[in-house]
Amino acid sequence: MKKIKKLEETMYRHARDLEFEEAAKVRDEIQRIRQFGLGLPEVKTG
Repeated sequence: MKKIKKLEETMYRHARDLEFEEAAKVRDEIQRIRQFGLGLPEVKTG
């Protein structure tokens, strides 16, 4: 999925720049997309 790949790049950029809260938000977005695509129940994080 191109959207996930782009989001992963964004997440890694935030982490590299020590913007860990932003990286975590993007990580959670990626998880939501993957779960929705697979039909899995939503898991709450944090």
